[in-house]
Amino acid sequence: CNGNKLHVRETRDMNDAILSTNLNGRAKECGGEMHVSIIQCASLHNYGCAAFEMAAIAEGLNDGIYYERVGLWDIAPGSLIIEEAGGRAEFRLRDPDDVRKGTDGVASTKKIFDELRTFIFR
Repeated sequence: CNGNKLHVRETRDMNDAILSTNLNGRAKECGGEMHVSIIQCASLHNYGCAAFEMAAIAEGLNDGIYYERVGLWDIAPGSLIIEEAGGRAEFRLRDPDDVRKGTDGVASTKKIFDELRTFIFR
């Protein structure tokens, strides 16, 4: 970033974690209302832009993201940047024969990655 190497934040655990997710992509209709399952964390944000949310992780401003049905083109570059900044990322196509159906996945600091991964890929 402007000649400086990026580093992910030193997250202690999920109680310390600042996360982002695509709330609308995760919402499910239930009796005329929309419900969203969220993981226990210190704070949850939705900036509305996967690229911005992922850049915040690499910059150490945020700890992780978890998404369902997000476009591959929205997360591919950010995944690489997060990994180069010391984090981890894993995304899976919902339909390997049609990338337009989106991906599910997580990207975060190494400390909380496995817990986020389990939440999405249970």
